[in-house]
Amino acid sequence: MGSSIRRTDLLALSNLRNDGRKPEEIRRMRIQMGPIRTTSSGNTSEAVGGSALVEMGLTIALATVRGPMACARRADELPDRAVMDVTVKAAPFAPSGGDRRITNPNTDRRLIEISHLLKRALEATILLQLYPKSRIQVQVVVLADDGGRLCAAI
Repeated sequence: MGSSIRRTDLLALSNLRNDGRKPEEIRRMRIQMGPIRTTSSGNTSEAVGGSALVEMGLTIALATVRGPMACARRADELPDRAVMDVTVKAAPFAPSGGDRRITNPNTDRRLIEISHLLKRALEATILLQLYPKSRIQVQVVVLADDGGRLCAAI
């Protein structure tokens, strides 16, 4: 009967984190601008204005921006600035580290909280008053999650 050592035990003996980094080492970061190309289709509400693929360590997030565009209903628009819609979703194959629960992406409190925090950060940086009576949609899809979802989304 041979003794087998688990990966986490080996990393602990080597004084490394779970993702293989040293304790004082930061996550490797890579950003790819425009991984989703804008297509010239007749439907302008589906056209992507910009996109980015962000890798922070083993966490990968894909962000897309649509707009500014006209609001679908007049009741949704603001007369002095644009309305910002921010959604954060997790891919079904990208569960958070160690969390094996099955969640509904529309009611997951963690993703809703990240959406609200990201919306607050973006509203503080984007000059929404330049686009009155319009809407800007930001969607972030977490493709791989190893911690740092909010950092990768921002």
